Amino acid sequence: MPRVLCLKCLNPVQDEYLPEDGLADSAYKAGDICAIKEGTHVPIYLLLAPGRRVPVQLLNSDDYRPRPCVVLNNRAESDDPGPVSPSGRTICLMATFNGGTRLEDLPEVLQLNCMPISPHYLCQSGMRHIHTSPEWPKENAWVILHGYDTEKPFSGHWRNMASQTPNQSFYQLDTETLSAVIRLSKARRAQWEEYCIHDKGMRRRCYAEYQVRSAASWI
Repeated sequence: MPRVLCLKCLNPVQDEYLPEDGLADSAYKAGDICAIKEGTHVPIYLLLAPGRRVPVQLLNSDDYRPRPCVVLNNRAESDDPGPVSPSGRTICLMATFNGGTRLEDLPEVLQLNCMPISPHYLCQSGMRHIHTSPEWPKENAWVILHGYDTEKPFSGHWRNMASQTPNQSFYQLDTETLSAVIRLSKARRAQWEEYCIHDKGMRRRCYAEYQVRSAASWI
């Protein structure tokens, strides 16, 4: 299969993202990358046990350090939260999974529902990936392509520590990339559900594997 040329890999975005509307909760908009005290186990549990309430221990934010997430929708401050997200916030979490960079290092449920974030080394092999603006600073980051609603508040924008003004410089997805993530999130969910329909034991098998291969530090 011929390698797909990625123009953003050839010319990564280095321009800083400097929002002008402050750090109020209502200022977080779709495409922003924000900090949130949420565990990676939460979206995986939602995939493996749909329709069930997420266990309280997975929602205890005191156990979690802030991690980056992509804001797909934020209407928490709106008078009309709308039908998309009753809580007002729809996100995709980002993670490094203890630094694992090979797809085969991840449990099957993550292999099917994760995508590398440039400058991840898998981008060089032509694997589909996304770019942040500016370019993400780590080479081992993934986005979990399962958008879900959360009631957790954002802890702030994710700071660009390479900037001379990290308190004002952050990260985002441009409009094109955000649209792609939303589209891929829906497509991966539909594909996952189709797999589970044809393989009745898939969720149980993936859950058992995830319990064995995941680590407490993944929270």
